[in-house]
Amino acid sequence: MRRTGLMALAFSLLLATAACGGEEEAPEDTPPENPDVDEEV
Repeated sequence: MRRTGLMALAFSLLLATAACGGEEEAPEDTPPENPDVDEEV
């Protein structure tokens, strides 16, 4: 269940970045917290 929330958060970040600048490569390098949280869970 937590994975869904994480995915939604990542997707939201990607959407926000896309809406702000339109760079799809930025979100992947921008959220370093995703892998961290994944490792914790």
